[in-house]
Amino acid sequence: MPVLAQAIKASLECRLKYRISLDRPCDVYELITQHGLDLRFMEVTSLEGLYLADGAAGQINVCAHRPSGMQRFIAAHELGHHIFGHGAMIDRELDYKERFSSFSSDEKLAEVFARFLLMPLRAVHTGFKNIGAVLGHLEPSDVFRVSCWLGVGYTTLLHQIRFSLKMIEQQQFERLIKTKPQQIKELIAPPDRPYGRGELWPVDVHWDAQRLHIRVGDVVDGLAENSSSLLFSLGSSRYRAENVGETTCPIKGGGSAMLSIARNPYVGLYKYRYLPEVEDAGI
Repeated sequence: MPVLAQAIKASLECRLKYRISLDRPCDVYELITQHGLDLRFMEVTSLEGLYLADGAAGQINVCAHRPSGMQRFIAAHELGHHIFGHGAMIDRELDYKERFSSFSSDEKLAEVFARFLLMPLRAVHTGFKNIGAVLGHLEPSDVFRVSCWLGVGYTTLLHQIRFSLKMIEQQQFERLIKTKPQQIKELIAPPDRPYGRGELWPVDVHWDAQRLHIRVGDVVDGLAENSSSLLFSLGSSRYRAENVGETTCPIKGGGSAMLSIARNPYVGLYKYRYLPEVEDAGI
């Protein structure tokens, strides 16, 4: 079986095995724990990710200083190495775009596995349908909203829908790629202070029952009024994550979402990521 087909098949089988609907986002962090693997966020900034294998066991390491969407992609890539039994792997630089001609066959397998685990065709179609977007007339804010819903970066999703899924034409891709995510954030939800390393999560009723892995300083737009001590109200259904912990919040228009808030950056094991009393250095 060709490398690409093998990777796509494995990603879809993984979703089905763990009962992750093909038209919903994949919580890759929880999926990793279901595989019996340790997940660690590491301080080493010279690496994107690291997979350590020890027989049937293993550990996935993700750089703690990367944007949220990139961290999820790294985690999915390293999970791919585990799925295919590649043994220990060090990834200094991953390709979140369309070209990886210099990659080894193992890296290509892990790369395509990650793309289709996080961004399968049905989930991408559903994301755009949820917000009423028309594929032939996408705006940057449409792509940004769907990328957040899927838990990936804006540029990563753009390359997936252009080069892997063939959902948009090159001219449209070139127009959309010119817009920077920072510009889109400020248009959707003007900040009370620069976003900096913080993310914007534009939730709506289609995020119901979803878990948001976010960090202190991130802004969640679209929540109904709530009094969680973990959040600071910015007005207009907009809240900034202020403290580490977990809370379930109602969504404006209906439904609710769980917010799992970590330090920014967080260094340590995933299972301690949302415990406010745990010191990074002790994990």
